[in-house]
Amino acid sequence: MPITADEDFVDDLEVIEPSRPASEFVRKFAADRLPSKQVQPTVVEPLDPTLVGITDAILKSPASLDKAITETGHSGQLVPRLLVVSLVGFLMFGIAMSLVFSSADMWPKLLPMKKALTTNLSDVMAFEHTPVGASRMTPWLNGQAFKLMTAYAIGLIGATCICLPSLYFYGLLAGVRMTMLDVVQNALKAKATTAIALVGILPVYAALALGVILFETSDFTRTAVFHFGLALPFIAGIAGCRSLYRGFGELPFEMPAARRVERTCFLRRLVLSWSVIFTAVSPVMIHELWALMN
Repeated sequence: MPITADEDFVDDLEVIEPSRPASEFVRKFAADRLPSKQVQPTVVEPLDPTLVGITDAILKSPASLDKAITETGHSGQLVPRLLVVSLVGFLMFGIAMSLVFSSADMWPKLLPMKKALTTNLSDVMAFEHTPVGASRMTPWLNGQAFKLMTAYAIGLIGATCICLPSLYFYGLLAGVRMTMLDVVQNALKAKATTAIALVGILPVYAALALGVILFETSDFTRTAVFHFGLALPFIAGIAGCRSLYRGFGELPFEMPAARRVERTCFLRRLVLSWSVIFTAVSPVMIHELWALMN
């Protein structure tokens, strides 16, 4: 008959005879036969491939979206829907910033980068007051608000497309087995995550901007707050960078298991490097599109 022991027996033994060699032997004997705690595997729920389901997965269950990307059956559904989620989030950001600028009676004045660099760097983007007597609806009627929304939506997605080949190359360097479609899906997932995080930040920024406008602060303070608002997509991009790294980690590695630990660290650095490249490319593209439309 096998001998078993429970935890209460071991605890009682330590109280009764804590120093005897026999108690040490029994304690070790019992500990070896205590039932080990079983680690329950994480259950990943299947993804609902609708727009609402994808948005819900980004917020509540990122693992289900990562799993769906690794499965080939969802490719045709995920790419356009992740793109739609990204565009909707960036358009909402453009609408919010347009409302802030029109409420403050100030609007950005942009010069093309090439022209601004030959004169004064501060002229790349400056804020000027709207003409006296002009309605706050003027930026919406003359298309300025639409140009802001278009510049950010197309600029952020376009910069991602430009940087996709480098992301694919970085993944191969890290030993990740993937196709260009895998790269596109993970990049769009990162963009959708950024867009949702951006929408979550907007109410806080709107309260800050409203306070600056209502209390009639100086033009310097307003300009600083407005520049900070235009940089919000890059702050929200931290969430997208984390999502991108997690998604790449789910892809199967070509490297042997013994080398995966060091390659994981290498992959982290490569994703960070790509994020730096994207952060350098996207503001220039947004600015040039915005200035071109103006």
